[in-house]
Parts: sequence; structure tokens; C-alpha cells
Amino acid sequence: MRTAHQLLAAALMPLALAACRGCESTVSTVPPAASLTPRELRFGKVKVGAEGAAAFTVAAVTQATLMVEEAQLSSGSTPGGAEAFTLGEAPTSVSAFEEASIPVTFRPAAEQAYEAVVSVRTNDPETPVHAVLLTGEGALPHLVVTPQCDPGVARCIGLPPAPGVLALDFGAQPRRRVSPVPGNRLPSVALVNEGDVELLIGALRLEGPDAAAFSLRGAQPGTSLALQGGEGVNVQIEFTPTSEVQAAYAAELVITSDDPAHPEVRVSLAGALRPNRAPAVCANVVQVKPGDGALPVQHDTAADWAPLLVPPADGYDFTATREVVPLSEVKLSALSSVTDAAACTADEEDPRDQLTFRWELLEAPAGSATGLLSGASTSVAVFRPVLTGDYRLRLTVMDTEQSSTSVTLRLR
Repeated sequence: MRTAHQLLAAALMPLALAACRGCESTVSTVPPAASLTPRELRFGKVKVGAEGAAAFTVAAVTQATLMVEEAQLSSGSTPGGAEAFTLGEAPTSVSAFEEASIPVTFRPAAEQAYEAVVSVRTNDPETPVHAVLLTGEGALPHLVVTPQCDPGVARCIGLPPAPGVLALDFGAQPRRRVSPVPGNRLPSVALVNEGDVELLIGALRLEGPDAAAFSLRGAQPGTSLALQGGEGVNVQIEFTPTSEVQAAYAAELVITSDDPAHPEVRVSLAGALRPNRAPAVCANVVQVKPGDGALPVQHDTAADWAPLLVPPADGYDFTATREVVPLSEVKLSALSSVTDAAACTADEEDPRDQLTFRWELLEAPAGSATGLLSGASTSVAVFRPVLTGDYRLRLTVMDTEQSSTSVTLRLR
């Protein structure tokens, strides 16, 4: 048996259906809607002739498919406009809640600012046209070339360059050296990119009648390199005379780059042959061994050598600083350092083992025997005095060019 509620519901049902006739015709569909991100593409500074790339996205943000009808470029307010920008292929449609990318390239043709607007037309009924702002700037590298040589602070072996002059003068240099010049003492050319975009240095070349006398330390001629904005490099240059008879030398360092204002820069190079120098000589009484068997007295420390590295004009006088008695064994040395071949005695052009050493006894007390020196043709000799009195010796050092230097030593 039906309840009262059931009877009431059955009676009202026909009325409810009659009232809803035509309801289906009033249900509306969701319209398409577009969203573009980002709304501005900033390419920044791009090298003139080079290309920057970026992209923005078109998104369908409702359940409806978004139709992309058109994408156009128009110029902005800067001197450069839409001509520097290129749009990639745009999609014709974007499915619901999906997104698609539209690539943009920027290729500036001049050193100036550029601005353009991308207008994207869709079937979005509320906002049919969306815009994306494009900005960029064409920029150029700027090569600055500066010759460098500071004989003071850096002890550069050449002459200081004249301000504003693209030239390096190496002065007079020897034809050969025992040891290479340290890199921080070589004349150099600083190459700096003072622009905001990459600088390409196409080649470093040495040209001129005497190019063979010059070389690049740590770089091969013809080597290319890239310098970002603000970066720089020092090109160290060596000079070695190629002949014993040619006095003067000249060449050029040629630098090519993609800096349109300085596509080729030339730095003049000059040098001269320095005549052979005689050896730098020093001497010391490094040990005195008494004849009575007492322990030897040493004088061979760096502190002992320090005041002796430059011989006095009138020779060394050890009469007050070295106690020598008859029959002592006195060791004489010409080497302030056995490990540092550049320390005296040394020659800039010849290694030590090619130097000739000669010790001589010039003065001795009357009645002294001969043969008081042993090892007289080596860098270290032994002197044996037999009588009380003054002795004077001489050390002569000769190089392979027959240039020599002599110093005297006085003992008592």
C-alpha cells in the first residue's frame, strides 16, 4: 500500500516534466581562451650579424580548442624594428589545456636598439588579439691593443713603450742565452675586448724582413682565439738576433679580428744585437783548514756570500775577515751557488761548464815555494801558504767568445 508521500510524488512528476520541456536548448558551450607567456622577450645585446633565439608559448586555457588564425610582426618605437626579428612556424590550433611554442630569432644588422611586437590573432572571443613585445640591441666587439714593457716593476728586458704608439723595442739582446727569459719579463701586447659581445681574433702573424728573429711565447702564429666582453689576453714576444753580424732587426705583429673598426692592427717590433758580455765573476774564501789538525772554519753560507756578489773595484781584501796561518789549507771558490746556474760566477750566453777558470798567485812573501795552488783551472781551488805575509791571487773566467773577467783576492 502506497504511503502519502509516494502518492504526492507520483502526482507532481507530470508537472515537473512539463515545466522542463526545452531545458536542453538553454545549455551553453565553453568558449576558447588564449594565454601567451611571456609577454616580453628580451634578447639583450647580440653581435651584429649573429643570431639570438627565444620563444613564447600560446596556451588554450579552457576545454575548447584554440584556433591560431594569424601571427604578425610590427615595428616598435626604436630606430631598429621588425626587420631584425623572424617568427618561426606558428601552430594552427592548440588543443584544450595544451600549449604550443612559437620560436623567434633576432639578427641585428647594425649597432642600435631594436623593438617589435608580435600580434597573435585567435578565436578567443573575449581577447582575439594578444601581443608579445620583442626587444634587443645590436652590439659590436671593440679590440684594444696595448704594448707593455715595464723595466722597473716587472724588470722587463725591453724598453718602455711610448704612450699611444703601437710599437715594442727590445733594445739590445744577446744572440744566445743559457736560460730563457721568464715570461713575466718579456715585452708583451695586451689584447682586450672592451665591447659587450664576443670578439674573434682570427690570427696572430709575424711579418717583416726580420720576422724570424721574433717569436710568440706560448702561442703559435695563425692561432685564433675568442674573447668575451671585458676579457683580455697578454701575448708575450721573444726576440733573439739571428746573426752575429746584423746589428738591427725589425718586424711587425699583425692582429686580425672581427672588430669592424679594427679589422687589422699592426704592432712594430724592433731589436738590436748586443755584443757578447764577459762573465759575471765573484770569489770567496769558503774554508780555512788549519795545518795543526784543528777543525776547518767555514765561510760558505749565503750570508757570507752576500757582500761578495759584486767584486770591489780594487779586488777582495780578506786580510781582516779570514784568519790564515802558514800551512793552512785555504779553499777558494768562484761559485756563490752550486744549484743556481744563474748566480755568479755565471755567463748569460754560455753555461758554466763551458767557462774557463784560471787561478793565479800574483804576490807572495819572499822565499815562498812554488806550487802553492792546486785545482787552478777549476771553479774551486786550494791555496796552501807556507810563510807569514801578504798574498795576492787573481781569478780569471773566460767564455767561449774569449771574453774574460778578472778579480783579485788579498790574504794575510
